[in-house]
Amino acid sequence: MPAGLTLDTGLRRSGGSGDLRQGNLTQILRYVRDHGASSRHDIAHGCGLGISTMTDLIGELRARRIVMELDPIRRPGAGRPTRPIDFDGEPWCVLGVRVDLDGFEFAAATLGGRELWRDNVPANLRGAAADAGFAALDGQLRAQLTRLPANKRLIAVEIGVPGYISIDRATVCRSESPEWQNFPLSAKVTATLEALGIAGAHVGITNDSQLAALHAVRNELHLQPDTIAAYLGGRRSIGSGLIVGGEIFRGAGGGAGDFGHLNVDPSGPSCSCGRQGCLQSLIGPQNLLTVGELQPREAAARLVDERPEEAIRLIGEAIDEGQAAILQVLKRAGAALGYLGALSPHLMDSIKERIAHRVTIPAFTDTKIVAVEQDVPRVVRGAVLAARDACFYDPLHLTRPI
Repeated sequence: MPAGLTLDTGLRRSGGSGDLRQGNLTQILRYVRDHGASSRHDIAHGCGLGISTMTDLIGELRARRIVMELDPIRRPGAGRPTRPIDFDGEPWCVLGVRVDLDGFEFAAATLGGRELWRDNVPANLRGAAADAGFAALDGQLRAQLTRLPANKRLIAVEIGVPGYISIDRATVCRSESPEWQNFPLSAKVTATLEALGIAGAHVGITNDSQLAALHAVRNELHLQPDTIAAYLGGRRSIGSGLIVGGEIFRGAGGGAGDFGHLNVDPSGPSCSCGRQGCLQSLIGPQNLLTVGELQPREAAARLVDERPEEAIRLIGEAIDEGQAAILQVLKRAGAALGYLGALSPHLMDSIKERIAHRVTIPAFTDTKIVAVEQDVPRVVRGAVLAARDACFYDPLHLTRPI
């Protein structure tokens, strides 16, 4: 792997015996996360750990109620029954948050993954100034935390934002709604939590499409941990993310996998990023409406902004009716890479035709193109997954023996 391009494997500290122990605990938790309830033998083998070391580490995790032993089961062949190790996590709570220009979405779960509640809160954040945008989030966050059960402790919050995030996952480098520029969102949310008596919780910030990708790969497609997956989605524009080894691949600067601004046609239309022929400018819903002769440019922009689902419905209806202009632009779109969501059935033939020329090369023969379902709250559920991961990467600091 090239220098500087690392997977999202959580907090990193200097070397030492404590770091080794933390790393071994993380290996165990990731193994159970990726493989489900597993025997000590399988975990030890999968993590390259000795059984005696495993016994000590599992004891630590059980003392913190992160994992538990299930009822004994008898494996094929001779030998004593085994007690599989699975997640417990009931004393601990994590919170996923989605920030979008038309409101907030919250989802809380135990560390073991049991959902506690999920809520949508409408709001208008279009062009909201930085402080106003945070004030809206802060008020809703405080309201949601009143729902936290008395017997659960919040240990991690992950916030999905439609913008670019710094590599330290603490600062919003740029987002348009709200207008956050180099905004220290993690520090501000941490201050809110501390004011509410919640100290020491992890607060991470992630691009919303990267979180959607994480949920799609792990919980919808159930891809193997060693899979490399590229996700394309979005409502008003093309969102994307890369998942490598079951983790978000952020790259050296945090923006890896931003296919929406991949330049595919230098002679193409102007893009909002200032270049020409980006994927977004070619096959974003606004361009499909305009070039497909369904809406004038200004009306298309307004429709996509205010009622994105209706915009996609109009495009789909025009395709079903066989309107020549939209069919032509979609064929070009499918050749470029393919659009998302509700349009995927209309694009799949073009995508498969294009990809067929690539998969004849042996290195790419296992490449698959699949469509995921619509109306799945991927971002906020992906945020919950990322918040749980934060504890798996740092269990000694985010939990305590009970």
